[in-house]
Amino acid sequence: MPFTQPNNGRSQPIPCKGAEQSLVNQGHSKAQQVSITLDADCLCRLLARSELYVQDFSCVDASSKECVRQLLLRLLRETV
Repeated sequence: MPFTQPNNGRSQPIPCKGAEQSLVNQGHSKAQQVSITLDADCLCRLLARSELYVQDFSCVDASSKECVRQLLLRLLRETV
């Protein structure tokens, strides 16, 4: 997934130059996964700005899943 940058309210992909090619050269597939942690406020901000989409990540445990669920519900309440 490329990074995105706001552009007049619309997100534009920012390719990671060379990253895809270097992973392929090292024998890694394009679908390689990376595990990271994010502060809940940072995650909420990224989701609210459409810089990250829920279909692009998964939760590793039940407590993280519940936290994301609550963040999404809060964002929905704020937009309605």
